[in-house]
Amino acid sequence: MKRWFSVLCLVTILSMLVTACAAPTPQVIKETVQVEKVVEKPVEKIVEKQVVQTQVVEKQVEKQVVVTATPKPLPKDAKLSLSVFRGMDSWDPKNAYAPLIEKAVGFPIFWSGVPGADYVEKRNVIMASGNYPNAIQLGVCEPAFQQYYNDGLLLPLDDYLKKYPVVANTYPQEVWNALRQKDGKIYTIPRLGGVYYPQTINYRRDWLDALGMQEPKTLDEFRAFLQAVKDKDPGKIGKEKLIAFVPNRLSGGGGLALTWVEPVMAAFGTPYNAWIVSPQDPNKIVYAPTLPEFKDALVYLRGLMKDGLLDQTYLVSKDRGLFKYYAGTAGATTDWPQFVNLRREAIQNAQKEAKPVLNYIPGLVGPKGVKGGPVITPDPRGDCNPSFALTISASPAQADAFFKLVQWQWTDGYKLLTLGVEGKSFDVVNGVAKRRGRDAILKEAPEYDLYMLDRLLLIPHPKNMVFRSDNPSYADIPESEMKYVTPILNDTIANWVTLNYAVNTSDKVIADNIVDIQTKTEEFATKVILNPNLDVNAEYDAYMKALKQTKFDEVAAKINELNKVKDVQASWKALQANYKAAMEAK
Repeated sequence: MKRWFSVLCLVTILSMLVTACAAPTPQVIKETVQVEKVVEKPVEKIVEKQVVQTQVVEKQVEKQVVVTATPKPLPKDAKLSLSVFRGMDSWDPKNAYAPLIEKAVGFPIFWSGVPGADYVEKRNVIMASGNYPNAIQLGVCEPAFQQYYNDGLLLPLDDYLKKYPVVANTYPQEVWNALRQKDGKIYTIPRLGGVYYPQTINYRRDWLDALGMQEPKTLDEFRAFLQAVKDKDPGKIGKEKLIAFVPNRLSGGGGLALTWVEPVMAAFGTPYNAWIVSPQDPNKIVYAPTLPEFKDALVYLRGLMKDGLLDQTYLVSKDRGLFKYYAGTAGATTDWPQFVNLRREAIQNAQKEAKPVLNYIPGLVGPKGVKGGPVITPDPRGDCNPSFALTISASPAQADAFFKLVQWQWTDGYKLLTLGVEGKSFDVVNGVAKRRGRDAILKEAPEYDLYMLDRLLLIPHPKNMVFRSDNPSYADIPESEMKYVTPILNDTIANWVTLNYAVNTSDKVIADNIVDIQTKTEEFATKVILNPNLDVNAEYDAYMKALKQTKFDEVAAKINELNKVKDVQASWKALQANYKAAMEAK
């Protein structure tokens, strides 16, 4: 039986030998761990598995034994520090905020990371190498979480939650209970943010008005708008630079770019990589990309690509699609409405003569009347990657330091992490603190780049998420844009969300096969979109046949076993109520 984690270990060790990269030698904790050996059937290739910093154990197959190592205290003469590895786009290691945080909490913090699109892959390689950071971004819904947990690479947080009530009391008990593993312990601090950041279509309303058109409500109307943008160039951009529609992301691991066309995919009833209620059985959950309508969604996107209405580097370029929208050369993108002012300011700085007006479309109606909007997994355990966990490399003092940092960021450090520094990144105007535009900061004091605040904030407090004028994160948004965006958000969350019913995926069958399933789906979708002459029906048949070779039926059965339609819908109603309460709270 093959296990990806074991293979990564060998690959990482070989690559280290080839490149002769010097790396710290991982400490092996000498502990006696009783492990029950399980006899497994002969396999083609036997891979010996090593777990660094725990006793080396043989690979367990039919019965897993969780090995939880006890971290060793730091030597008395060692200086306390904390290492954090996370996804970081546009990271500036010389930013002015990191030293201020270190001064406030009283210990150095070593921040490291890679762009978000590459984070999961890089983190898995690092964890396989045995050189664990103290804290990592990790969610319990990730397949890797169960691997790390089973191998004893994570620290339980229960004792620290008792010591830091500010953290523990931030979430209701239902959330913490949802995070408990089979040993009854909690291993992650969640980020409950999905409901607050729905994906919508951001478009140039000033261009729409110049074309004399109404806001698109259907896929056909959206296509007509894009065609008019291409044909008439209402922004006078020029044919060579003009882009009708550029998704927020153009590429990325795990089919990231395909998740950034949610309003299109969902309007066909087939949101990418989502598990939805079967059109034939209201009590059954099915994988949306296996439905025949998924072909129609891909053909629609292929048509946009063929006719030059979709960015021609989609699924190929490593550039960020949103940045092309920033340049003021695109008619529409996919985006979160909360950042309307940042998008507008970026376009104004790029196109000095432009007077951009940005509007948002909550969702689009498909050919069969299906409402397509943002896809949300209503998981009370929180979002996947943005959650945080501690590894066994963290000593008790370092674990304390991590919780001290989180608690400080949520209390005394809240102002710094949301506004920055007065006179550098924000100003007080008429008694109200307002952040400066990012472009202005980059020009005058780039070390105070507002983007760094997001990179340095470990886990946003729920109050960071709420789109309100009294939230420092949104205090600098003009009143007119605040009044426009608020009902857009409310409408989107109340009426346009498509649910992903695969909330609980904590199962070995799912973990061992879901990546392969998603990879085959990504390959199929990419082929269809980028090849205008491809026989879609024949390719779909080949794709469905390939899925059968990934134990797809077993995965589908487990998804249905672990997730009940009524329970997922109840979780969504609870999250909707939580959102409404946060928006209306005095």
